[in-house]
Amino acid sequence: MNARLLINPQELQSNTKEYALAHFAARTNWHKIYDHLPTIETTLKDKSSDVLREFLKHCDTSNIALDWTRHIHFARWLEHSNHAKLLPNGLDRVEFMAATASAWAHDNFVNLGFSRVIIVDKSTNLAVGAIRPSSINEFVRVVRLSAHESNEPNDTVAQTAKFEYGTSNSWEIKEWIKL
Repeated sequence: MNARLLINPQELQSNTKEYALAHFAARTNWHKIYDHLPTIETTLKDKSSDVLREFLKHCDTSNIALDWTRHIHFARWLEHSNHAKLLPNGLDRVEFMAATASAWAHDNFVNLGFSRVIIVDKSTNLAVGAIRPSSINEFVRVVRLSAHESNEPNDTVAQTAKFEYGTSNSWEIKEWIKL
C-alpha cells in the first residue's frame, strides 16, 4: 500500500483490508497530531481532517518523518499554508513546542542518555522544556521557561532557524540543534 492511499483512504473500497488499515493509519495520525494541540483542533473543527490530509501530503512529498518533531513541522507548514487564515489568533507556538517536547520525552528511541529537552523559538524567544519520566509510574513534565542568555543557542548554530532544541540531564544546554 503506498503513502497516497494512507493519506486518502476514501480512494479504496470500504470493505477491504487495505481500507481498514489506511483508515486506522489516518486516525492514528490525526490523534498523534491533534490530541496534543487542543486549541488548534478546536479552532479547525470540521476542517481538521482536511488540514491533516494536506499536511501528510506535504510530509510525503518533502520526505518529512512524523517522529517526535511532527508538531514543529506541522506548525511551520500550517503557518505558511492557505489554512493559516482559519486561525484568527495565529499559531499558539507554546502549544506546538509543548507537544514537541512531550513527544520527545515519550520517544523511547531518541537521546536515551538525556532526561531533559528544551525547545527554543528564536523568533519569539519562547522556550519550553520537558523532563522524561524516570519510572513507569511518573508523568512527563512540560514546563515553560524563559530564554535567558544561558539558554540561548550559541554562535556555532546558524541563527536562521526559528526552532532549535538541546538535550541534557540538567537545564544547561551545551549544544543546540536546528529543528
